[in-house]
Amino acid sequence: MYDTLDRLALKSFIKKIGISRISSEGRTVSAEEIEQSAVSEERKEILRCIAEEIKRDPEIVHGAGSVPALVSEEFAVDVVRDSVILVTADDSRIFVLTADEAEKLFGTYSDIIPVAYEYKDKFKAISRPLPGVDKVFDTGIAGPVLNEIDGGKADFIRLFETVTGLPFPYAEEKEKKQLTMDFLMDDNPDDEYLKAGKRAKLNLFIAKLQRAEIKDRGLEYLLYEIEFPLVITLDAIERNGMHVSHTALDELHEEYTKRLETLSEEIYGMCGRKFNINSPKQLADVLYEKDGLGLPHGKKGKTGVYSTGIDELNRLIQYHPVVEKIIRYRELSKLDSTYAAGLTKSIDNDGRIRTTFTQAMTNTGRLSSTEPNLQNIPVRSDEGARIRAAFTAPEGRVLVDADYSQIELRLLAALSKDSDMCTAFRENRDVHRMTAVKVYGLSSVDEVTPRMRAASKTVNFSIIYGISEYGLSTDLQISYKEASDLIKEYERQFPGIMSFLNGLKDAGERLGYVETIFKRRRYLNELKSPNRNVRNFGLRAAMNTPIQGSAADIIKIAMNRVYRALRNECPDAKLVMQVHDELIVECDIGDRDKVASLLKREMESAVSLDIPLIAEPGSGDNWLTAK
Repeated sequence: MYDTLDRLALKSFIKKIGISRISSEGRTVSAEEIEQSAVSEERKEILRCIAEEIKRDPEIVHGAGSVPALVSEEFAVDVVRDSVILVTADDSRIFVLTADEAEKLFGTYSDIIPVAYEYKDKFKAISRPLPGVDKVFDTGIAGPVLNEIDGGKADFIRLFETVTGLPFPYAEEKEKKQLTMDFLMDDNPDDEYLKAGKRAKLNLFIAKLQRAEIKDRGLEYLLYEIEFPLVITLDAIERNGMHVSHTALDELHEEYTKRLETLSEEIYGMCGRKFNINSPKQLADVLYEKDGLGLPHGKKGKTGVYSTGIDELNRLIQYHPVVEKIIRYRELSKLDSTYAAGLTKSIDNDGRIRTTFTQAMTNTGRLSSTEPNLQNIPVRSDEGARIRAAFTAPEGRVLVDADYSQIELRLLAALSKDSDMCTAFRENRDVHRMTAVKVYGLSSVDEVTPRMRAASKTVNFSIIYGISEYGLSTDLQISYKEASDLIKEYERQFPGIMSFLNGLKDAGERLGYVETIFKRRRYLNELKSPNRNVRNFGLRAAMNTPIQGSAADIIKIAMNRVYRALRNECPDAKLVMQVHDELIVECDIGDRDKVASLLKREMESAVSLDIPLIAEPGSGDNWLTAK
């Protein structure tokens, strides 16, 4: 069933019903099954070792006194409660260390690489990061990168079964897992240590199989130099957190509450009744029913109620002035609940907010931020700016901020080798004005109007997303014909870019996947779909993924470089946030210039391209003024 559903690209359904590639009933695989399997001898040997391992009855040893030398042993780590679990490849014992014992042990080494599963999240239970560890072979990160499992929170059992092709051997864990989310928390700590140690042993075999795949696909740089070191970098960022002004957020919440009350009364007055503005059904009744405003409705949503989504509200603006107030109310309500009031719940006792980064959730490799999400604060609105201003540097400290300038457009120019676009970037010209000259048939940049430049900027940034005539006409508020003519002229004036993008679509259809410059792969199952809309989405993904994914890889490289450089050159400074193409460092005021120079240097030298990368740092006593 798994293979059938996988061929149909029903990954979400596979995840929902909880099946894996092989039948898993907690049984031990037989030697005969291994010998008859159609795999390489190297893989068979690993499977034989797994079969032998699960027959063992390991001994639990407390303390670090008899731990083998980690420099000569392949070893895996985990955390149970506040203890570190350590196992090695050639020793059947399970070592249980206190946090202090683990810190003392690891402090005697440097540049060691433990194997772990979801290392960053597990080791949050330990107050300080393990010394001597600069990168981790995290099988939970390697799985999505190797396209073995989907990104996000994949469970260990599914990872084991997918990578090895074997049923998970410990039936009691699977049964208990179905009854409780935290199946490890038994009354007897030694039972927990035993289960964690047995899993860590299995994780060593997963890592061994993944290493072979990494080598076969040439992904050494992507994983060993980008993703695995990033586990440690992100752990540091999350532990650091961003300082925030509770007072500033409270003042915003108070102001937003009053403004929402005023807006509510205005909306009730214009609609002739009171209702719950946040209720889609009640709002739909007021907008569309005959006893309400009787506005022309559009499509119905999944619940059978006429849609009141933002697209529909924008369509209705021309029919009644209350619609603009409703849109404003929604925007303000979200800002208040999510940020002004919402963020105060996440402030720790030290006045800092600590987000959680996931590095393998998205198809493009971009980081996502949750609990709370600090990457979604509006960038271009005045209200978003005020929220950013609430993120402050403590007294005597300053925030230094740098982001890449037009990184995706620079990557498009570098990868497509379009001569005009490349020349514009190398000569540090205004790319959007240059584009306007070409697509509007002008003789000089002096003839470019602000409207022309804005339209050209939209086309430049939208072309890799396969923007349609309809989409461009909507974005620019121009006619369909004007949008069509603009796209056609762009394609004629920049043949290198269009040839490159069309080549990506062709490669996606021929190979079934596309890759970033560091070989991060995205499979395009959408291209197999008979549904035209799904297929078109796949074609857009084929064009966008190599650009956006390469940009994501580059910012990860930059993060690792900045983290290491700060540790070596300015240890009192802290890398505190990443927002897509932007990095933020908190440092002493006296180190402002040094950190700004370091940020610029490390970000611009993250990768060597035909087009220069540009990162311009700024600084201030809060996030807004530093940007």
